[in-house]
Amino acid sequence: MSDGATRPGASGPTTAPRASRVRRSVAWGGLVVGTLLGAALVYGVLVLLGR
Repeated sequence: MSDGATRPGASGPTTAPRASRVRRSVAWGGLVVGTLLGAALVYGVLVLLGR
């Protein structure tokens, strides 16, 4: 990740910030969704094992 930060404007000064912002938001969204799915899966397994 630090590679993109050390080379600002590698793909153009106008498109780089927007692309990086979109990519970062998508990455954060995937991280949140994955965390929620993982928590739900673990919770379901614990409930099934508890019964």
